Amino acid sequence: MASKISYPIEVRSARSTLWIITIVWGLFALAAVTLAALDLQLIEGHEAWTCAAAVALTALWIYLTVQSWTAVTRLYADRVERANAFRTRSIRRADIVGYRLQENATVRLVSREGRRGDLVVTQEIGFNSAWMAWLDTLPDLSNQEREDSRLGHTQTEREMTLGWLNRASTLSFVVGMGVSAWLWFWPTPYLLAVVACAIAPVAALAWIWRWRGLVGVEGPEKRIGGDVTYLFIGPPLVVALRAMTDYHLLDVGPSLLAAAMVALLLAGLILFVEPATRNLLFGSFFFVVALAYVWGLLVIANGALERSPPMVVRGVVTAADGPADDDPTLTISAPLLDRPVEYIDVTATRFTASPVGSAVCLDVRPGLLGWRHAHVVDCPS
Repeated sequence: MASKISYPIEVRSARSTLWIITIVWGLFALAAVTLAALDLQLIEGHEAWTCAAAVALTALWIYLTVQSWTAVTRLYADRVERANAFRTRSIRRADIVGYRLQENATVRLVSREGRRGDLVVTQEIGFNSAWMAWLDTLPDLSNQEREDSRLGHTQTEREMTLGWLNRASTLSFVVGMGVSAWLWFWPTPYLLAVVACAIAPVAALAWIWRWRGLVGVEGPEKRIGGDVTYLFIGPPLVVALRAMTDYHLLDVGPSLLAAAMVALLLAGLILFVEPATRNLLFGSFFFVVALAYVWGLLVIANGALERSPPMVVRGVVTAADGPADDDPTLTISAPLLDRPVEYIDVTATRFTASPVGSAVCLDVRPGLLGWRHAHVVDCPS
């Protein structure tokens, strides 16, 4: 007759692992403290950084040491719990849909509640027979996904397709980084770089739809077929940054309203294609990404594609925020406009030549979509 299981069943990290964590992080903290004590002043004029680094790394060492030595994973009859001195997380057995073995030998218990409900437990459970017997009652989600008919008809075909998908995911990161760097650092030809960044998230969304369930945007540990997160979020954010850098909008409100309406539709498409985004935190994040993407594209199109003649408006500098060599801006009051133009970016040369009270001129353009944008120019003689 099988003996009755006594709950909770506890497992802890091996002492050798705990000592490695303690010593390694302790060496980092010791080095930072030594650097601060010697005051080597590696960054001239910023000697306080050595003290800040020493305090931060020492605090981190204390935190990681206490967290590691107090961490325990407990198996109860109705739940799993991961606890340390600072927090306790748990997941009910009824909410667990399966598990995934991760590359670092930890086990991810996947919750019905999605991303935020998952719980990662230590690899030490593999040395406990009761834990392993309990784990065997759960589906291995990675093995289930490997049986997907889209991967192929034989085991060899499926493994080859999975390898190809993972290589494609790695390539998506390289492409995402490449087009983002192109638009941000060297946007020539300008519109072609914008189009490349505009296409990137659309391609990622299509890829997710084609391999739905196998490729996603939650991180590589959540999908056996890879991850296209950076291709999906990197280029859109650079598009928004480029729009803010290149165009000083006078009609920001209308542009944001139009972008929000389109972004709602795009966010809805994202939720439809990728089920993993269907929780409040994840969904909100991707709405922000969609809003930045749509707003950036609309602002760039509004400025780059319009061909209407500009209107030169005279004004007076009412505020100057600098210094000249660090993102200088001017605030200009122009009688012909309905309000002052605040914090408009200018070059260091123009900032130096335009003190408060001096006369300047603005080149105001109507925009393709009717959103005025302006930049500072030389006044006509």
